[in-house]
Amino acid sequence: MLKSTVEAVDWLSNQLDEARNDLSGSEKALYDYKRENGILTVSIEDRQSIVSAQMTQTASRLTEAKATRIELQARKAAIKRAAKTDDPMAIPVESLNASALIQNLKQSYTELSQEHGELSERYGENHPAIIELKAKMDRIKTDISREVRNIISAVDAELDAARATVAGLEKQLEELTQQA
Repeated sequence: MLKSTVEAVDWLSNQLDEARNDLSGSEKALYDYKRENGILTVSIEDRQSIVSAQMTQTASRLTEAKATRIELQARKAAIKRAAKTDDPMAIPVESLNASALIQNLKQSYTELSQEHGELSERYGENHPAIIELKAKMDRIKTDISREVRNIISAVDAELDAARATVAGLEKQLEELTQQA
């Protein structure tokens, strides 16, 4: 009976050694597979921490994107209000202060307006020099209007990009919430 028990223990030891070797080989094969395929093993706690950090970062970026979108909407509204005026000098500088071209056109308009005032006193409104000045002033008004439209188009493009960014971040945040 002792002999059969010893044989059983020996047989079980051999089986245990074989199982350990098989397990070791399987673990190595799994490790090699994960390494070759770039699979990262992460614990549940680590995964939750990673998702939580991603959610925080995405929420922060979403807040910034929404603020940018709101600023662009306000800027566009201010520019549109400024574009409705017929007098180039009445366009508030704050609305279009990024445009050196508009500032230069307004400066030229001011100079022509002063010259127009001086010459109209001397010659009257129907003098060829006055008519020429008026035509130049009208061209400047047209140029300013065109530049304002260009600026509005640029702001529209920025606004579309900001809206797309907000939508993308909202979707990403929703996906992260699902993961969490």
